[in-house]
Amino acid sequence: YIPLAQEVINHNDTYEQTQKLVYLANSYTDLNKKEELYRKALEIQPLNLNAWYGLITTYNASTTKTEEQYYRLAEEIAEALKYYPLPMYQMTNLIKPKLTSVEYSYIFTLLQTRTLKEASVTPNTCTDVLQPAITRLMGNYLLGIMDTSIATFSFDGLDAGNIVLSSRFDGNGVRWDYSLDGKQTWNEVSFSADQPHKLQLTPEQIASITSANDIYVHIVGVNYDEKNLYKIDITDGALLSEMYANDLENRIVGVDLVTEWRYKETDPWTSYSVSSPDLTGNKTVQVRQAATGTRLASNTSEMFTFTEDNQPDTRKYIPVSHLSVHAVSSEAVNNGGAALKAIDANYNTRWHSAWNGSDTNRFFVIKLDKPVYLSAVEFVPAGGGNGKIFDGTIWGSTDGENWVELSKQTNLVYKNQTNTIAEAIDNTQKFEIEESKRQEVQYVKIVADVASTGHYMSRGGNWFTARAFNLYQDMSKNPHPTAGVAYSTTEPTNGQVVARLINPSTNITITNNGGSDTYTFTENGEFTFEFKDENGITGSSVAKVDWIDKDIPSADVDYELDSNNKISISLDGISEDVYLLDKHDNPLNFIEVKNKKVTGISYLDSEGKIKSTVSVDENGCMTKITYVNNTGKVPTVSSYITTLTEGVVTSEEYHDTHGTSVTITEEEKEILRSLQQPLTDPLEYTFEESGDYEFKLLDKAKNIAYKSIKVDYEPDHTIIASDISYDITNLTNKNVTATIKPYAFNAKGEKTEATVTSGNAAHTFETNGKFTFKYKAKNTADEDEKLHVAEVTWIDKTAPTAEVKYTTKENGEVVATLVNESEQIILTNNNSSKEYTFTENGEFTFTFEDLAGNTGSAVAKVDSIKKEEDPKPEEPEDPKPDTPVDPTPSEPEQPSKPTTPETPTTPSKPTNPTKPSKPSKPNNSNTTNTNKPDSSQTITDDNKPDDNEKPAEKPEDNKKPNTENKNPIKNEENKPDDKKEDDKKIGSIIKIVLVALIIVIASATIVVYAKNKKER
Repeated sequence: YIPLAQEVINHNDTYEQTQKLVYLANSYTDLNKKEELYRKALEIQPLNLNAWYGLITTYNASTTKTEEQYYRLAEEIAEALKYYPLPMYQMTNLIKPKLTSVEYSYIFTLLQTRTLKEASVTPNTCTDVLQPAITRLMGNYLLGIMDTSIATFSFDGLDAGNIVLSSRFDGNGVRWDYSLDGKQTWNEVSFSADQPHKLQLTPEQIASITSANDIYVHIVGVNYDEKNLYKIDITDGALLSEMYANDLENRIVGVDLVTEWRYKETDPWTSYSVSSPDLTGNKTVQVRQAATGTRLASNTSEMFTFTEDNQPDTRKYIPVSHLSVHAVSSEAVNNGGAALKAIDANYNTRWHSAWNGSDTNRFFVIKLDKPVYLSAVEFVPAGGGNGKIFDGTIWGSTDGENWVELSKQTNLVYKNQTNTIAEAIDNTQKFEIEESKRQEVQYVKIVADVASTGHYMSRGGNWFTARAFNLYQDMSKNPHPTAGVAYSTTEPTNGQVVARLINPSTNITITNNGGSDTYTFTENGEFTFEFKDENGITGSSVAKVDWIDKDIPSADVDYELDSNNKISISLDGISEDVYLLDKHDNPLNFIEVKNKKVTGISYLDSEGKIKSTVSVDENGCMTKITYVNNTGKVPTVSSYITTLTEGVVTSEEYHDTHGTSVTITEEEKEILRSLQQPLTDPLEYTFEESGDYEFKLLDKAKNIAYKSIKVDYEPDHTIIASDISYDITNLTNKNVTATIKPYAFNAKGEKTEATVTSGNAAHTFETNGKFTFKYKAKNTADEDEKLHVAEVTWIDKTAPTAEVKYTTKENGEVVATLVNESEQIILTNNNSSKEYTFTENGEFTFTFEDLAGNTGSAVAKVDSIKKEEDPKPEEPEDPKPDTPVDPTPSEPEQPSKPTTPETPTTPSKPTNPTKPSKPSKPNNSNTTNTNKPDSSQTITDDNKPDDNEKPAEKPEDNKKPNTENKNPIKNEENKPDDKKEDDKKIGSIIKIVLVALIIVIASATIVVYAKNKKER
């Protein structure tokens, strides 16, 4: 209001003219004359709020004004006051109650939204307003607190794939239409007053959505002018900027639970929230960010390649899951240089010592979870000129107090500033530990005796930075096998965390956990993987998770009366770091908290990126403001920092992307000073009139808290207020309880009692819906009751479903794949895999649960795998022995001719060998899917495979095979195929029978021969 008043006073002569007309209009009782004079005043000075207010009251006094006339008046006010967002917003809101139809309520919301958006991007060069920065500030602020939505859409969540109309249409029959192809075609929808106003799009429609076309919604009955169309802005997804494929760790670091992966391009995508990929051995993998909210799935990443571990036993990599930060000389936490980033296995991040160069000790101490024979330490340098080791020493200890020198390097050389990962890897410094110095240690201390300053070739700086410290051990001195643990996420989460055993020091067999190399945590805790090597020597690795957080953030609401007797509310005692969200769940601010006191407030842009950060002392006073240089100018400066004393800027700093101070010209300083903008306190809100307001707090684990406050100003100057909170605010299959706290303030501003008149102060929701609390000030009439509505939309008690698709492999085996899930699910068996391979006919039950905790199952059933024919030995031919040679010499008298020998008895036909017993089928379980496979790729119920049909050939997978010798982790239960054992038995039986036949035939031949001989 002050900039508007200043603009009017700057033209005082016209203000006097227009105000005379206002006084004249006020003196008339004829409504037509009053309207005429108010409009004449506004022609002279369109910023005269008295004239606008008089015109609105004149409209209200008339009984003939239509909704259309009220809307046209709102359009006039919005155009005249568009550079003064708060007066425009409050003045047009005086008209809002007159717009009761669905159509005019719809276009009125679009009008306010459109005007505020225009104000929010007012350029500094605008000459229509004295202070464009304040116009932008208030435009953005009001967009954040105002419910500007007509409809919403999300690719995920409880209403995944639904277009949902705003709650302002609840209780009304609505005809509306929508367009997915850039307003080329429209699809009409109609809902009655008692129907939920949401429409589920088909999978084909969802797949057709693009950022170029967006989603448009329109209320039928309003013309199709561009200004009357509501756009749900669909944006392109983007890959996470800090992902790193760490081949030493056999995993991609820097992913989150929205990330999806696949081994090859023909594979379906799997979410990291369901399982993580096994990247041991020679593997390839692609990732992308899944579609979420109104953001499309990102482009796929490059195909990351992982190779088989080939480190010698004397220099085996130690996974970072075995490491923790024990001590550090200093860390620049506020500048993104936390110590943990030196052992997070991510070369995109870095640890940085004290930003101001005051660290003269320059050391980093790592603790291992158990003692090891350390054989080497690698230093992977960070970018920039500061903090590289020129002279360094590696120390070891068993207790963290008494140290022994293990390795020392001096006069190390770097080729460049190592600003890229490739350059950092190329400049990695290796501290090898001689075999004679290797001993068991549990603490490792890296000291930069001499470090770089300002330039990678300049010595003598008081900084120490590192992308990573890689540790290696000598396994030849440790007879026990080891392995590391990787996690599906290491960021705070309110969901599950999957731990996977990785990087075994040798070929191992897991001896517990059913032989599985993964373990799913649903709560914080520990799990020990137990295993043995090929020689039977045992080992173990502990998976520990302490970042599952299912507690919603808490905060107190403080009420205060200002000098105008208006209620001002503020949040205090915030329990943890949180994001403040607007009405559309977009992050506006990030609040840093320590011991329930605010230490910093970051202001975010529309993409959630930080624009500026305010540092706050323990008294709540601003001490420093850090601005991100988004001017597109002064490229050498990444951040511009102002130090404040009692609200006045007393010094300025300019830093590059690596945090190094840079010198700039006075002209460049003036450009950066344009970043200084008026700031509002996002933790405060003043009720200028009766209404409601809601704070939304989102913590890092995605738990959300709602603080819904309602204030009513009474004619007798008393004030009635209330706030509602909920015990559960995440997606759940449990009941949710809403609790109200009412307050009252008398005319003197004193807090008095208020009581709930609708029963209890708590209401339990068993299903989604609304409940109206009633309350009033104590000792007041029942007709003075106030209403505050609690609403719950996050209860889900519906079990998830899925279908099974079948494919037949070249060898005849059938792969069952879980598809067409009704919502996002988490597999709870089958090692979290959506695929199960049948080597013989039988059944398998997939079990899973949704994000709310509801369980479901689907049965895969196969009876199409052909049985091999029983082998039958060939029937031997009847033996016919050769005529015996006459042993009689030729000279003597010719004897009588011998009789014909008897035909030997044909041996009996051998009986068929016993068939191998059929292995028992898996237990049947409750299932909903009985699809059968055939020999084609996709198999349906009615397309059973022909037993005589040869399975279609498939091209080889575009990757190196993951054979048993490639993956050193084996399941103890993996035994030789039963079928092969049976084949061996059959072969042995056939051999025995054949040998018996030969013996019988030979015996018969000998008998005949002997008989003939005897006769002769």
